[in-house]
Amino acid sequence: MLTSQPQQGISSPAHLPAASTSAVKWFSQVTVELSYWHGNQRLKNLDQFEWHGDAVMAPALTHAQSKCDFYKIDESSSLELWAFRSQWQVAKVRAGADQHWSFAESLDHVTRVMVSHHPVWSSKHGKISPPDTWPGFTATFQKIISVDACRSRDELNGLVSASLCIFGQGPEAMSLAITNGAIRDLTITRVGANNHSPGCELFKVTGAIEVAMSPYQTESGLDHLEDTIRSSVGIKLSLVDGATATGQLDAAQRSTIWVVERR
Repeated sequence: MLTSQPQQGISSPAHLPAASTSAVKWFSQVTVELSYWHGNQRLKNLDQFEWHGDAVMAPALTHAQSKCDFYKIDESSSLELWAFRSQWQVAKVRAGADQHWSFAESLDHVTRVMVSHHPVWSSKHGKISPPDTWPGFTATFQKIISVDACRSRDELNGLVSASLCIFGQGPEAMSLAITNGAIRDLTITRVGANNHSPGCELFKVTGAIEVAMSPYQTESGLDHLEDTIRSSVGIKLSLVDGATATGQLDAAQRSTIWVVERR
């Protein structure tokens, strides 16, 4: 563990609900994840380094290089080791006699939000160029949710929060960067009655994030990038105060639709 350093709180971004009490603040957190890959497939997750700043980067990459040295992995090896950096905003609470900040576990809304995610190093390429030098795009999502019919659109504007999740385990993870995961232009539009759940209404939630395509990507084009995002990035919607309906929608209605445009 690194030596403790002062942490700077940040205010809740627009796509997150406000802190429920004055004792809750948002803090920046950085993680570096190491993993082994072969044939463009992830074989095994290695260690994860986490701290509230990029001080975590040096020990993470030193550890990655030590693993390469031990297993004799170099740029010509079929086995690769990759390092991915993610930046988060995490909710913390101040409690107890010492009034230290600790991770929030039981708030009624999202407590961990991804801000950015991209590869930073590999045994084959060495240090990866920063994603702000990659071709940049805006990715807009659309997702249908079902809520109690008594809820109005104006009510939902204060009850819905959205955050990103990365679930890709294939080569897409190496070719895509989330350069700004702070969801902007979050809007909620009524669609109509949910025929699968009486007493519930369907609402469409849309928003946008900023992404970039790796220069190491062998395939190009917006269609390929949309496929990459669709298979790698999810949108997690949270509805608080009992707004979520108990009825289930079919998979097609639950899926996230992505559209990508060059910036």
